[in-house]
Amino acid sequence: MAANNLNVAFVNLTQQLGPSETSKKYGNEWMDTIFNLIKAKSSFKYDRIRVIGGFKQKTSCWAKMDYDCVLFVNNDDFWRRAKLNHTFSQSSKFNVLEELENFQNNVLDDWKTFLEKELDKYAIRVTFTNSNKRCLLEWMNEGLSADLLVGLNAIQSGQQSADKQTHSMLRLLTKIPDEEDRIRTACSITFSASLTERPVEYMEGKHSIHHEMARLAKFWTLLCCPNPTKIPCQSALIALIAVDSCRLEQNHVENFKNFLNRMICYHDIVIDNSLEFPGLGKLAGKPRVLDAGNPYNNLMQATDTAKNKAIRVFFDLCKQKAMETIRLIDQRNYSGDWKAFIDIFSVRSSFKDHQLDSYVRDTKWSFAFVDAANLPFPMFNRSRGNSDRKDEELRKVLCCLASLCPRCHPNRRQENHFGN
Repeated sequence: MAANNLNVAFVNLTQQLGPSETSKKYGNEWMDTIFNLIKAKSSFKYDRIRVIGGFKQKTSCWAKMDYDCVLFVNNDDFWRRAKLNHTFSQSSKFNVLEELENFQNNVLDDWKTFLEKELDKYAIRVTFTNSNKRCLLEWMNEGLSADLLVGLNAIQSGQQSADKQTHSMLRLLTKIPDEEDRIRTACSITFSASLTERPVEYMEGKHSIHHEMARLAKFWTLLCCPNPTKIPCQSALIALIAVDSCRLEQNHVENFKNFLNRMICYHDIVIDNSLEFPGLGKLAGKPRVLDAGNPYNNLMQATDTAKNKAIRVFFDLCKQKAMETIRLIDQRNYSGDWKAFIDIFSVRSSFKDHQLDSYVRDTKWSFAFVDAANLPFPMFNRSRGNSDRKDEELRKVLCCLASLCPRCHPNRRQENHFGN
């Protein structure tokens, strides 16, 4: 009975973790607005904008979410020259990697001439990072952020085929010599934005249970494994491991434990969803997590020593926390009360005991959409003064748990799934 109660609690938590329909509609409207602005002001020609990442893949956890978007930019001259002769040689007159990097940087430089000024009137802060080929937008008053990336359009207007886009980009890589690991590593960065559509389709087409487990895994990682140095593609990496650990015939508790066991044995993880493509090999070795679009993009290996060290530190922490979480799940006789998650997700390690109950029950910090679903994004009452980012994220998590308890929100519909 206790195990069944806990599974019901997990089911309800995973459903609570997803962003509301209002949030998604609001974000999509903003992305359309920004895309139209860029098309009107930019000197480049654009084919389409694609929302990628957790929002589109149905794996986003609202305790920590943002929009990731790729703007696919036309460049007929690039494809004309590439068709004549493309190579990865430094001495070549047309070096694919250099040409694509320069193109992405030129687009970002073009955005710099107008985007910050145009968006300042909406209280949207704009930050450019050419090293990562992206533009970060932060809505200062609405709790939303978005990454804009530059993708090279590889298909004719109106085709809108993820496979055709992927095939065209991968065809450029077929001339990489087998021994050129350095170039393969560079490709994982330079080509990634242009290869995002197929991974989105892959994840979006999964079962709802896969999406729920991905959200749960991200939530656990956020709370139990706070990482001072964000590793590349951390959210996507955790989602892929969670989905690969999920079995449709098992319940949420067992699937979550499968994920935790994978994190404990992370050195042995092998997940390969990449596309088979004539003339291209695949990366080998362990650990290995390849996305569905880029056979040279191992999400568990970074491009430099410092980032690789950060990945190891992060997964070593996850390993310790995963063992502790499994022990808590197995050793406690949970009644299914929402407060079980206070233990399971180690919230007490982040807060003093006497603070915990007041934080959970303080409706000032509760999410607005719990009692007012028309508000697009969860906003906090900051009357207590600004807190640091980690503290605010933990408060968000506690409010998520509190939102499951009808006693904390008397106006909430009385849907008590927790037996108390």
